[in-house]
Amino acid sequence: MGSYTEETLSALKLVIAFNREEYAVKEFDKVANETKKKAMLSATSMAAMMGFMMATMFGFFCYGYYIGSILIQKDMTEPGTGKKFDINLVVTACQATLMGMMTLS
Repeated sequence: MGSYTEETLSALKLVIAFNREEYAVKEFDKVANETKKKAMLSATSMAAMMGFMMATMFGFFCYGYYIGSILIQKDMTEPGTGKKFDINLVVTACQATLMGMMTLS
């Protein structure tokens, strides 16, 4: 659309001299509508991808807290250190996972 607009504006005196204003306006409307359709498609697909990505991140976040609550409830120990799982460890792991996913997106 930018190239068509630039071309029409640079030849504005020529368009006026040959009385082609209505034709230029119709052509501009056609080009503007095509550009609008492409922009709407792009914006819609981008919004769908962002929604899917945010839903996935939220799902993993909730799943992490769910698994953490099960580990705390069953009084399990961490294999590496031998300490029992507590809320601090679960929150730290979930926050680290969330920050990692945000970094990747």
